[in-house]
Amino acid sequence: MFSSVLAWFIKGGPCMWPLLLCSVLSISIALERAMYYRKVISPSAFLEKYTALLNQGRGEEAASLAGKTSGFAAEVTRSLPEAELADKDMVETVVYAQADRFIRSLYAHLNFLSLIIGLSPMLGLLGTVTGMMGAFGAMGENLGNTVGITAGLAEALITTVFGLIIAIAGMCLYAWLNGRAQQAENDINQAAELAIAAWNRGRDAA
Repeated sequence: MFSSVLAWFIKGGPCMWPLLLCSVLSISIALERAMYYRKVISPSAFLEKYTALLNQGRGEEAASLAGKTSGFAAEVTRSLPEAELADKDMVETVVYAQADRFIRSLYAHLNFLSLIIGLSPMLGLLGTVTGMMGAFGAMGENLGNTVGITAGLAEALITTVFGLIIAIAGMCLYAWLNGRAQQAENDINQAAELAIAAWNRGRDAA
């Protein structure tokens, strides 16, 4: 099987090398983001439990839950300044700045994956053009040169197919990763609002 894939790759011509690079980069980005999200996205049940505890007036238990939970959403709730820093605007600035920093990190590298999605079909099209040029060149030199004509047509078709495959796979990966990032962004924003509300409630109680 490897030999047949290698043969197809060679027939695809020089444009197959940048397409190979695009495929390796897209897989690498997807794996890096998937592992990163697994590490930094808080469990889906965290905000539900945290909100329920706050609504029941059990702020200490909510803080304890946040301290035991991993991920950005939980960390945002732990980013409140010390109690003596009683300025509401500064508290909101600190919490939202932390949330924004986390959100930006969620979308890191996704723009490169988007670039690969757009670039792959264009590289495939470039291979199609160069392959057709080779086929027409072989026809112009000798109409009986079926080997040259076939090689040019193979290069044209193979690069198009590989470019489309990489783009389609990249779109699926991007949709999945972007969906996870958006959900995590919503959780982080909600956690920031809950943290500030809890701080205000504690200050009013004091």
